[in-house]
Amino acid sequence: MSEVTWYERERDMGVVTDRWLRAARAELPEAVPKRFGDSEPLRHRFEAEGDEGLRRAWEAADGLLFLASRPVVPHAALAAPSRPGRARLGDVGAHVLRVALPPEDPRLRAFVLALTTPATVFVAVEERLGQQPGSGRGGHRYLAGLGQWLGLPEAPPRWCWFGEAYTRALLDPGGARRSRWWRRRAAGEDDELPELEPVAGGGLWSGGAWVPPAVRVVEAGLEPHDRCADSIPSSVAPGRPVWAGARRLRDW
Repeated sequence: MSEVTWYERERDMGVVTDRWLRAARAELPEAVPKRFGDSEPLRHRFEAEGDEGLRRAWEAADGLLFLASRPVVPHAALAAPSRPGRARLGDVGAHVLRVALPPEDPRLRAFVLALTTPATVFVAVEERLGQQPGSGRGGHRYLAGLGQWLGLPEAPPRWCWFGEAYTRALLDPGGARRSRWWRRRAAGEDDELPELEPVAGGGLWSGGAWVPPAVRVVEAGLEPHDRCADSIPSSVAPGRPVWAGARRLRDW
């Protein structure tokens, strides 16, 4: 079982149900939902309501729209636009897929990349874990608490994809790796940068050196704002809350 999480800003999502169906029909038909809804049990049937019904349910959902197509896709969730008055620190949401395929399955990889856009912030593909205390959704660290982008994970996923917010810092226009001012080495730390393959308007990481500590979440942080990485792209964190002044939150 694999779990995939796509992080995106609400303003960049477009109609994510249309993107989901296009990607599923082209690459992973099992991801076309059989049932959907914003609460359990899922009351809507895709066979009866079709593409338009799925879109209407997403537009009306409060936070998340849930999908299921058992047995291959027992659970998926699409982030929906926030309702006025919802307490949030930012506008980053996450789409989640749990699928009965290994992380390296080529059909899963094709689907993952087909759903992205260059504005997608980050996509993590993991082997599904049981729920762990304090780990957030699905046993893995959730990187956008209350809509605030916290940074990249401390430990690398099985594989992942970086959108243009991060590839601008890690790759030059020709696809070569490059150094940035935030590459501060800790004692005994390797001086490598991650190897990224330019694909789908971003960068695909499949193993090797991981990202510098300055762009990773702070695992010891007790509150979401204490976990923010020291460096966050300005396109993902456009504002600065008043409490951020004590941390060295830098943009590029």
